[in-house]
Amino acid sequence: MEAPTSEAASAEEQRSTLVNEAYYNEYVEFRGRTRFSVPLQNFYHRRMLAILRPQLPRDASILEVGFGHGHFAEQARNARIPYAAIDMSEPVCELARSMGFKITHAAFPGVPEESQFNVIWMSHVLEHARDWHEARAMARAAYELLPPSGVYVVICPDIHSWKAYFWSMDWSHGYPTSAPRLIQLFHDVGFREPKVTLVTTAITIRPLRAVLDMLFALVPVELIDGILGFFRLRPYCSSFMSLFGWRHVVITGRREA
Repeated sequence: MEAPTSEAASAEEQRSTLVNEAYYNEYVEFRGRTRFSVPLQNFYHRRMLAILRPQLPRDASILEVGFGHGHFAEQARNARIPYAAIDMSEPVCELARSMGFKITHAAFPGVPEESQFNVIWMSHVLEHARDWHEARAMARAAYELLPPSGVYVVICPDIHSWKAYFWSMDWSHGYPTSAPRLIQLFHDVGFREPKVTLVTTAITIRPLRAVLDMLFALVPVELIDGILGFFRLRPYCSSFMSLFGWRHVVITGRREA
């Protein structure tokens, strides 16, 4: 057996550090499920699954990268779609297991060999890549892990709509996402004819979405959150906008058969 190269050893060491280090504790502790957020999150993820279902294989089996608070996992379970997840945060993994979901504590693409899936689902994950190198590595790993005709799903903010909020809404956002950048990325790693859908308020109809984009651009987010903060309330306005107000990019790529 050949000794690992210094580059491979360094990559393995980095992955081990990622897995063992505590990630996103703040996300679990301070941005968890609330009575206000759960119905909205469930509606959003149910709509995303409905929008994308025609593009998925009939016998879809999903590996979700980044469990979050489990809202999409619950929608997959309700739809009786086989589901497993991978996440680099142990607190998130503990949450998933408490909800009855199969999850692996690892940095993607550390997928268990026994896993069988034909869909890799990344909802609000790719923008957390540190730079375009890491974003490409994630997309290429997804391509290599998928079987022929498998589908790679990415849902992420459209920076043209989010603007500066892309950076201020989450401390770990590192890779700005937009439809043109994602199309180029998908092409570069091997996906042919990726399909893009722009979504606002879980709506895809272009004229209606355009009207909503204009209306939401007028919302004084900082003012409303400032008032809520004065009363020691959470920033509900920006939270709502991140889900329904600012535009999202949804893109799928299919590995060639």
